[in-house]
Amino acid sequence: MFNCNTIFRFINKLSNFNILKTDIVFLKQRNFGDIFNASFYFINQEFKKLIKSLFYFTGPFILIGTMLISISQFSLFSGISNFRDNKFNNFTAYYFFGAVFLIIAVLMMMNTVYSYIKLYNKFGHNGFGVENVFKEVRGNFLKSFFTIFLLCILYALIGVVSIILAGIPFIYFYISTTFVLPIRIFENKNLSEAFSKSFKLIKNNWWSTFGLVILSSITINILSIGLTLPLTTIAGAVTYAVGVADNNKLYSIIMLVYYSFAIISYYILMSVVFIIIAFQYFNLIEEKEHPTLFERIKEINMDNNIKL
Repeated sequence: MFNCNTIFRFINKLSNFNILKTDIVFLKQRNFGDIFNASFYFINQEFKKLIKSLFYFTGPFILIGTMLISISQFSLFSGISNFRDNKFNNFTAYYFFGAVFLIIAVLMMMNTVYSYIKLYNKFGHNGFGVENVFKEVRGNFLKSFFTIFLLCILYALIGVVSIILAGIPFIYFYISTTFVLPIRIFENKNLSEAFSKSFKLIKNNWWSTFGLVILSSITINILSIGLTLPLTTIAGAVTYAVGVADNNKLYSIIMLVYYSFAIISYYILMSVVFIIIAFQYFNLIEEKEHPTLFERIKEINMDNNIKL
């Protein structure tokens, strides 16, 4: 079963860059802990190529968004913004456009992760390169964009309704639509079919999927805090030493570096959640549709020259 030691084993594996020689089977029934372990093994095996793909296809949006968000913080702490003369002050403008780029970054990250896994299942560990990932990501871009755009609209509408119901409808709908984009990419289904199948897969498995999403989110937050803790300590110590002033350029620069590193590290770690969701998707596919069993039966019949 999954436990806290898994996180530390995962970190050690990333630092050693050990590469597993055998391909990981996604289409397999796994329990709660096995899904986490398989996800970490997959990241360990594919670390270099996966990180390179994320850097190429997601990195530019993260860097631009991070830069704009960081500048907004610099603007705030250094007193650049003029709230009296500007209707849409520097802080608000930079923050808004930074948020837009970071939203696009999440879209590209999901597209990249699921496209990568699709190629991995088709060609295996050594059967494809970053250029193949680029073609797959490009081919899935519009599909991913319209899917996420529609989901965001639905989340916003249901979120408004959920305010008076303690957010319960929103949480239920969010988890129930977790597999809409994976289904669109892995199975090339249209939106209607993807929504229908996502609800079908989640049926009787809502709580396990909810637990995976929550626990994986907690995990990446812990890892993110661990990565940014040294910088947080340094920033706090310097702030205490030099004090806070409106025109304190050193403090502004420290905050700029801090926000940049915190956002970038968090977004890189966010890919772990999507990998875990992919493993849960294939777990439920195998559990409910038994494609592996049917494939084996088909192979046995072919070996015995029996037509199905």
